Amino acid sequence: MNTQKGHDNHRYWRVKIREVGPNWPIGTSTWLVPPYPPIPLRRLPDFNIHKQALVPNSGRFSYKPAKACIYCGANSYISAGTPAENPLHREHIIPDALGGDIILPQASCHECEGRTSFENTIIVQMFDAVRRNLAIRTKKGNFRKAHFPVTVSHDAREVCVRLHIGDHPTILVLPILIAPRNLVNAEPGSPCLHSLYLCNLNVSDSTLERLRLQNINTPNVDMFLFCQLLAKIAHAYASAELGPGSFASLHKSLIEKRLAKNEASNECFDFIGGNIQNEGPSRQLHELGLGYIRKDSTTYVGVRIRLFAKFNSPSYYVLAGAILR
Repeated sequence: MNTQKGHDNHRYWRVKIREVGPNWPIGTSTWLVPPYPPIPLRRLPDFNIHKQALVPNSGRFSYKPAKACIYCGANSYISAGTPAENPLHREHIIPDALGGDIILPQASCHECEGRTSFENTIIVQMFDAVRRNLAIRTKKGNFRKAHFPVTVSHDAREVCVRLHIGDHPTILVLPILIAPRNLVNAEPGSPCLHSLYLCNLNVSDSTLERLRLQNINTPNVDMFLFCQLLAKIAHAYASAELGPGSFASLHKSLIEKRLAKNEASNECFDFIGGNIQNEGPSRQLHELGLGYIRKDSTTYVGVRIRLFAKFNSPSYYVLAGAILR
C-alpha cells in the first residue's frame, strides 16, 4: 500500500492498495503515515471528560427540546411564522445516515438547516459503501443503493467502476489527528494530520484477483469537510448537554463556511484535533464525551468524538466553545 495526496494543499488524502496480504485480514485496522516529513507530536493535555454518550447500533434517545435554533437562536422554523405554527426541526447529534440515534428536538431553523447540509456530501464521499456494508439504514428504513464506485488504475489511467456491494472492496478511512493547536501553543498553520486509519471491512487478495483489479483507491478523505462534520457534532452535543447559548461557539463560521473543491483551509485545527493513542475497540458503534479544559484564563467545553468506535477507530477532541459565566 502507498499513500497519495490528491492536491498539494493537503486537503485531500487517499490510499492506493495493490494487495492486502496476510497482515491485514478482514475486520482489522492499520495506520499509514502520509509521505511528508514527520511532524512534532503534540500530546493532548488532561481533558476532564465527565459525561459519556454511547451510541449503539440501534435504540433512540431524545434530549429535552432546545426550543431555539442552536446555530442562530431563532425560535421558529421559518421567520414568517410563530413557534406554534412552525416548530423547529430536530437535530441528530451524530448524523442519522451514520446511525446516530441521539436527537435534540426543536433545534434547527429552515435557514440553518440548509447551511449545515454539507454533512450529506462528506457522508457520500467517505462513508457511502461503509454504511451499506454495515447495514446502517436510511431514514426510510431501506437500502436504496446497491452499487458503489471504486477508483482503479488501469493502463496508467484512473478509471471509476461501479460494483455491487457484494463485490465492492470496502475500506473505512479516517484521519488521525494530533492535539488542537490552541491547546499546545503550536504555530499557526502547522500540520495536524498524523496518519491515516484504515479498517478492512471485506477486502481480500482473492477478491481483487477474482474481480481482476490490480489495485484500488480508497475514498478521498476531505479534511475540510470532515472537520466541519466534527465541529457540527461537537456544537450539537454541547448544546444538548448544556443548553443553547451557554457557551460562545468557536465553530459557527466553520460550520457555515463553503470552499471550492480546489481551495483549502486549515484554521479549524486550532480547535479540532485528536488522540494518537490506540484505545481498543468499543462495544458501541460511536462514542461521545463532554468535559472541560482550561487554557490561560478561559474554560472551554470540549467534546470527544469517536466515530465507528467498535472498529478501534481514533478519537477526536473538539473545543466547542468558551463557557459563558
